[in-house]
Amino acid sequence: MKNVSQPSAPTAFAKYFGLRDPGRSSFELDPRRDSELLVDIDGVWEKLNRLLESDVRAKGAPKAVIEGDFGTGKSHILRKVEHHCRLPASGYVPIYVELSGFGRRSTFFDVHKVLMRHLLEVTRAALKRFANGPDARAKLMKILEDCGVRLPSASVAMLELATPTIGDVEPDKAVAARSWLQGVRLSAAQVKIARDLQPSLFETSGPSELVGLYRALGEVEQQTSGRKPLLLIDETEAFSRVVDPDAQASIGHGIRSLFDPTNHTVGVFLGLNMPNVRRDQHPMLRPDVASRTQGNTYKLKHLNTPTRVRAFITWLWPALARDNAVPPFRLAKDAMDYLSEHLTTVRDKLLGSRFDGENISYARPDPTPRDLLAVLTTLGGATIEEKAEIVDLARLNRWLALGEATQ
Repeated sequence: MKNVSQPSAPTAFAKYFGLRDPGRSSFELDPRRDSELLVDIDGVWEKLNRLLESDVRAKGAPKAVIEGDFGTGKSHILRKVEHHCRLPASGYVPIYVELSGFGRRSTFFDVHKVLMRHLLEVTRAALKRFANGPDARAKLMKILEDCGVRLPSASVAMLELATPTIGDVEPDKAVAARSWLQGVRLSAAQVKIARDLQPSLFETSGPSELVGLYRALGEVEQQTSGRKPLLLIDETEAFSRVVDPDAQASIGHGIRSLFDPTNHTVGVFLGLNMPNVRRDQHPMLRPDVASRTQGNTYKLKHLNTPTRVRAFITWLWPALARDNAVPPFRLAKDAMDYLSEHLTTVRDKLLGSRFDGENISYARPDPTPRDLLAVLTTLGGATIEEKAEIVDLARLNRWLALGEATQ
């Protein structure tokens, strides 16, 4: 065996282990492609699904925080929710948003530019139908007013309203905005104007008014399609360096407004990763924010016990393998017991104990599902190379020694 860390060719890998997907080159799961292969040993998806169903019946907007370390499955669960909510009967319009890269002085407006771009794109069809309906402008102004959005004249279309003064001083922008809303084919110049407009909506508004706009968009979507927008916000270490007190207050205000119990039109599921953030330097840990999320906060755990490791593998194999195929990874009992009880040691010997995620390196004392899948993929490549029928503890220890030597 030349290198235990080199995976095998996709076709050989999938064929050798009898996998359902003939192009799969590893056991690792891609949240986007493998949303249906979620291994949910803590039942978090089941709880979120019940929340979605109960809020549809109660005509509310579901809100939840999914908290966990890198590699514990936050993105996978959010993608699972997205996949589920694409079914028309779900009652929701899923909007997956990935936040990243905010600086020390970022405010909620920086978050808003990302959220609004996605919201406008997803709700555009509903806005177009609404704008062409009877008394649309008066109805829209009433919705905006009810959602706490204070705007001037009712004589302009939605995007003009979203940027006060456009209609007064920049008519080209007003025309482009109205055309974009109504689905009119834009000229090249108007396409550029519309793209520039979308991130800069409401620059002078505060966080609660920005969230009021989301709620207004949600109300239009619900009145038009009968479904509610559900923001699936993957935080991806976004707030780890936001330490300016004013920035924290601004972002905290916006998140708190999203989680406000009076928000019945836009749901929000927030994936939160905060392993290296001081508790007094994170917008979501402000008392006024945390108090609104405690009821629906779900924590994803590490694979730090043999029972959890075995449970994860037991759930995974039937999902990956073809019907009647042999188990994808043929571990003898002694090797399985060792891997379950010493996963941290195995991971560190084969893969090292540091991971570069979003340009942030940090040690993970406890292994995660992502670690286990990477270890199994590495050992899987080794079994193919040596044409091993079964992996016992002696073979596993030999591979671990080789892996340790390459570090």
